[in-house]
Amino acid sequence: MIMQLPGAATAAAVAVLILLTLILSPLPRVNAEESSAALRGGGDLLQRYPTKLTAGDTRPDQARSWEFTEDDVFRVTQYRLEVGKVLRVDVGPADLGIGHCADGAVWAVLIPRASGTLTSRGTNQDVISHVWLRFHPKEITRLFPPETVSASDATNLLAQMRFIANTKMNSSWHAGDRAMIPEPKDMTVDVDTKDGPRRFFSVDTEAQTAQYWDAFENRSVRPPPALTPDLAMSAFDQLWEAFDQKYAMFVLRPEVDWSSTGHGQPMPIRGHIGQFLAASTRRKEWLGRLRPTISVSLPSLDGTIQRFQQSAARHWNKCAIRAA
Repeated sequence: MIMQLPGAATAAAVAVLILLTLILSPLPRVNAEESSAALRGGGDLLQRYPTKLTAGDTRPDQARSWEFTEDDVFRVTQYRLEVGKVLRVDVGPADLGIGHCADGAVWAVLIPRASGTLTSRGTNQDVISHVWLRFHPKEITRLFPPETVSASDATNLLAQMRFIANTKMNSSWHAGDRAMIPEPKDMTVDVDTKDGPRRFFSVDTEAQTAQYWDAFENRSVRPPPALTPDLAMSAFDQLWEAFDQKYAMFVLRPEVDWSSTGHGQPMPIRGHIGQFLAASTRRKEWLGRLRPTISVSLPSLDGTIQRFQQSAARHWNKCAIRAA
């Protein structure tokens, strides 16, 4: 049985959990029917992500906010990129994520379903973990021919792809977390390998050159650890302790022993809520890095959170007055 919390502690706990629920609420699906319709009879991604741009745009003040939702995950039968004799990427069946703005597609993530290899001058043949691409929007069908693209239901990869995008967006053609547009001949080929090294290339498709940047070798994407019961309870305990130490309203209710109340919860309850809090922490971090995306998808998020915080404060004050 869950022990009863004092009235003031209950109000604070409810405020924390409701706010975390708001943060965790999923991003809305956008144009799901249009996405499916665009892929009937072939996967023309230029039709799915049309653009009027014919040249690059690297002005920082014109950098584009981008979006990525479950409707932007596809499947490809294969992916091959060859730049002269200096770079070759060979990937079999793979899942593909596309990040896009109002002017078309701006990035892609490829995660092989089976195998993929990278061969380049100055490196051995590497086994691919994932491929990150930056390119001009009008080049998308050259990179991913329509006959190789189809719809996918691999929405379980959404978080992983978004994590890769958040990590690698700031490596090239960017202003903060917003995307600049390279010239049509320019692209970034950024590969994490299964053995560890990250292989980063600046590619000129006209000159057929691929400049290798060894500064990225030790900067592979490191996803968050798997959420275990111990980690879940640790997340619960850390957040509960931080709330005990930093929540200013506890000075008005010195009789509330917030710390012992939290640790008094049965371990299954702490673990269950801990999973929720750990996920919240990750999502909150992503929200911070995804501010351009959120400003497009959920323009009122900040205002909503502020209004909730004000409402929670009013609720707390009423509880404190009734308990006085």
